[in-house]
Amino acid sequence: MYPEPVTKNNPLLNLPEEMKYKTLFSPHIAGTTYEVFRRIHQNVWNNFKAVADGKRPGNIVNDV
Repeated sequence: MYPEPVTKNNPLLNLPEEMKYKTLFSPHIAGTTYEVFRRIHQNVWNNFKAVADGKRPGNIVNDV
């Protein structure tokens, strides 16, 4: 959807009340190859497992 991020006057942000819980926004993944998607997915689960095992996850973005 253009522009990204969406602006406050975007029609999808002002849907009728009956559509309020029937719409889902998610980032686009156009152009992502199967291999890249697989690696990203694997990294997410590896991080979940690390945290569940009491370890530090990889690729921390705001390390404070």
